[in-house]
Amino acid sequence: MADLLTQVAQHPQVGEQAQLWRRIGATPATLPAPLPDVDTYATAGQLSMMLDAETTRMLLSEVPAAFHAGVQDVLLIAFGLAVAEFTRAGGAPIVIDVEGHGRNEEIVNLGGAAAGDLDLSRTVGWFTTKYPVALDLQGRGGGLSWPQVVSGDAALGAVIKDAKEQLRALPDGLTYGLLRYLNADVDLAGPDPVVAFNYLGRMGATAMESSTDVWRICPEGFSLANIAGAVATSLGHTVELNAATVDTDAGVQLNADWTWALSALDDELVNRLGQLWFEALTGICEHVRRGGGGLTPSDIAPAALSQQQIDELSRQFPVADVLPLTPLQQGLLYHAGTAQGSDDVYAMQLSIALSGALDEDRLRNAVHTVVARHPHLLARFAEQFEQPVQVIPVEPTVPWRYVELDTDNIDLGDQIQVICAAERAAVCDLPNQPAFRAALIRIGDDQHRFVLTTHHIVLDGWSMPILLQEIFASFADRRLPAAPPYRSFVTWLEERDHVGAHAAWSERLSGFDTPTLVGSAGRDRLGERGIETFRLPEQVSRALSGLARSHRTTPNIVLQGAWATLLSSLTGQHDVSFGTTVSGRPAEVVGADSMVGLLINTVPVRATFTPATTTSDLLRQLQDAHNATLEHQHVALSDIHRITGQDRLFDTLLVFENYPIDTAAPLGVEGLTVTGLDFRESNHYPLAVQALPGRETGNHVEREMRLRVEYDADVFDLGTVATFIERLEKVLTAMSADPHRPLSSVDLLDAHARSCLDEWSNRAVLATPASSKSIPELFGEQVARTPDATALSCAGRSMTYRELDDAANRLAQLLSAYGAGPGEVVALMFSRSAEAIVTILAVLKTGAAYVPVDPALPLARIQFMVADAAPIVAVTTSDRRSRLEGCELPVIDISDSPVDNQPHTALSGPAPDDIAYIIYTSGTTGVPKGVAIPHRNVPGLFGVLGADVSSGPGQVWAQWHSYSFDVSVWEIFGALLHGARLLVVPEQVAESPDAFHELLVTEHVTVLSQTPSAAGMISPQGWNRPLWWWRVKRVRRSW
Repeated sequence: MADLLTQVAQHPQVGEQAQLWRRIGATPATLPAPLPDVDTYATAGQLSMMLDAETTRMLLSEVPAAFHAGVQDVLLIAFGLAVAEFTRAGGAPIVIDVEGHGRNEEIVNLGGAAAGDLDLSRTVGWFTTKYPVALDLQGRGGGLSWPQVVSGDAALGAVIKDAKEQLRALPDGLTYGLLRYLNADVDLAGPDPVVAFNYLGRMGATAMESSTDVWRICPEGFSLANIAGAVATSLGHTVELNAATVDTDAGVQLNADWTWALSALDDELVNRLGQLWFEALTGICEHVRRGGGGLTPSDIAPAALSQQQIDELSRQFPVADVLPLTPLQQGLLYHAGTAQGSDDVYAMQLSIALSGALDEDRLRNAVHTVVARHPHLLARFAEQFEQPVQVIPVEPTVPWRYVELDTDNIDLGDQIQVICAAERAAVCDLPNQPAFRAALIRIGDDQHRFVLTTHHIVLDGWSMPILLQEIFASFADRRLPAAPPYRSFVTWLEERDHVGAHAAWSERLSGFDTPTLVGSAGRDRLGERGIETFRLPEQVSRALSGLARSHRTTPNIVLQGAWATLLSSLTGQHDVSFGTTVSGRPAEVVGADSMVGLLINTVPVRATFTPATTTSDLLRQLQDAHNATLEHQHVALSDIHRITGQDRLFDTLLVFENYPIDTAAPLGVEGLTVTGLDFRESNHYPLAVQALPGRETGNHVEREMRLRVEYDADVFDLGTVATFIERLEKVLTAMSADPHRPLSSVDLLDAHARSCLDEWSNRAVLATPASSKSIPELFGEQVARTPDATALSCAGRSMTYRELDDAANRLAQLLSAYGAGPGEVVALMFSRSAEAIVTILAVLKTGAAYVPVDPALPLARIQFMVADAAPIVAVTTSDRRSRLEGCELPVIDISDSPVDNQPHTALSGPAPDDIAYIIYTSGTTGVPKGVAIPHRNVPGLFGVLGADVSSGPGQVWAQWHSYSFDVSVWEIFGALLHGARLLVVPEQVAESPDAFHELLVTEHVTVLSQTPSAAGMISPQGWNRPLWWWRVKRVRRSW
């Protein structure tokens, strides 16, 4: 054992405590030290005192319970108060040498394998350890008078709590001895405190009483003075208190044995010190009688509240415990706060139809008994602090409602629904009402509905069967095993390696930049919820299980693979994600499988596809990802969002449930059976699929997997949901039939869907051969046809087709000198202007692609686009040039003289398949992405829409849209490739509906491209005056 302790003394975890012990050891003594040659045990003074039985009883029970402390803590704090008063310390810390049992296996086990299976509780030997304690007993108020101590004043409670926290902050006392005596690298060789305290606990009979027990207290009491005196051993302390509780005729009493150095103290002084200690103990008991006590920060860890905040909570609620919220609870509390109306989507409800004689009082008592085992179900949620907390009540009382319905009323079902709705509304009022309640509805002779309603924030679906079993076990008077405390799970969660977990998710989701959204991307309000249950055919269910077995994975992974494939098909994305719910019941937490509470979590599942990805590849990918993140499934989804930089990753949820509530299972209550069950559970996702595997229910074997689909009826209709499930079934069938077949070859559309797709996509038009000419070639042909016709006008300035062509050619020559050509990119930064049109044509004439950069964009977005598109040069105006600083590329000012000095001869044109322009997406659903459009697509656009819009000479097209929006391409070349006049709308005009309207009228615009909402802002006034106005066409199309 000595060798083991020597080894442990060198452990870094023990060495970390040296500085703290050194600081405590430097605390000045408040009494003179004993004289080594004078003060020995042989000459020491001795005194024995006995505290009354009633005060002792309270010190062993109510007092430590009130302060959530140990008996030794209370006795030691009172001793510190007595010493402070005795020595007139004036607020200085009181340093005390404290003895401990030294049997701390947690410290000893730092020795690793050398500790083996050491059980110190069964080892005979002398393990006593001692260590210094410095108590600052000033309290938050800056001082405490002795009359306040004796009377049990409220201020005494604050001092006790503060002193208790000081004791809690100390490392294990064994580490002091290890460092002082067994670690040569640590200097703790200072003098010991001159005051000592030792509490021996419960010792049995008194010294005067004979005992037949194995152990008896010797007549000399607890002090070793007489024994040590035989060898004249020097006193180690000026005054030493050895205390224990003993059985007397009056009851259990606290016995105090005092030993002191006569060079410093006399009998009268020590007697006074003893009386002061007893007065302090009596005052503490009086404080508790008045309702004193309460929690301190160390009691509620890992919740992080100050003593002041705990006291604030205690004034609001009778507090038994305080817990931090788990990550999922934080999210649910947020959703509860933003829910519209009283029916929160996360209110869960279980309604059980019971048949048979039922004692209402007995059932109510059973519910109360079970919830008392799990008091966190009635937690109240306090949000006034930096981090919200859940407050566990001292006396958890379940809100109970008993209703007898009129059985003659034909609207019995409606009445039940009204009651159930009211119960759901009640649990949603988290700031003011408990999150769990119960109701019993009598609907006829021996017919009842038992309704349990809870907010998801305190209970998950896995817990509901456990809770139900306990309620009916208690109802049947069956003994229940001890309930695993929910606190142990919350503490485990807080102790996880969050840095490592975040790193694992960061690696898993690296490169994922586009959320997988099947519903409406911008929708933030939930609509009416629809629920539908589908059954997979038995052969598909069997094939799914067989595929899982053959690939050594689970049906859950197979279903995830099928869902990912469906999402890829629906969204056109090759990198998809969706949410899944995990049970969150770690093996490291004792009793997690039978724990009641909210332990689940929602985490993302990611799947990537290539044209060659097979079922086997996909299942291996998903299984590997599951294994890689299995230890990190506790991470909050909000944290994962922050890791990825995404506000959302998905809007669909796939949950594989394995906690079904069996309605056919016997309750174990004679004469009472379950005849029906309705479980209402929801979430905020627009589409959620709950997979319920086949199972045995009573004598019936159910082999088909059921899919319970919950959906936002404002986003999806039932027909769409049914189509999704049909396609999911097709995916599962194809995956099972040939696991080595590329999933890209699986056709999920039926004949009707393909026919609709052909119609929607205008397949006949798309099948038309694409143009074999580029934009510059088509523009050149138009210049040759109408060289002197007005091509462009803007803010009173006009250019003919020949002038526009010459200006574009000159700039193209300059751009070519910078390296512009096919395969290259040129950045443009312009407001709506004639210069912008010249520049667009010039870039296209070089064969390069232009990428428009809106000058109104944030600087970070501009820099991102430039870095991503990698242009070789940028073209802008002098007033916009500063927006491109720091982008590290050449910038051409369109108004500079070098442009005018260039020749106006045309360059050789690009090919039809060369890229004409790149338009960036907004980035609202992820990172902005550049979409490249070839030359041939532009004339193809007019081939599709030519019949809808008047074009050609005599027509006037308004160019209103930003160049970063590809409707501008339609506006520009709808005019310039067909001999019409292009009217560029200046910025200030575009921003004013009235000025815009006046320009349209004045310039006789005939083609205007607007969305319906923008067109609706243009005043109709004057439309019926000139006849030409009726030739205006408003093209409303989705771009």
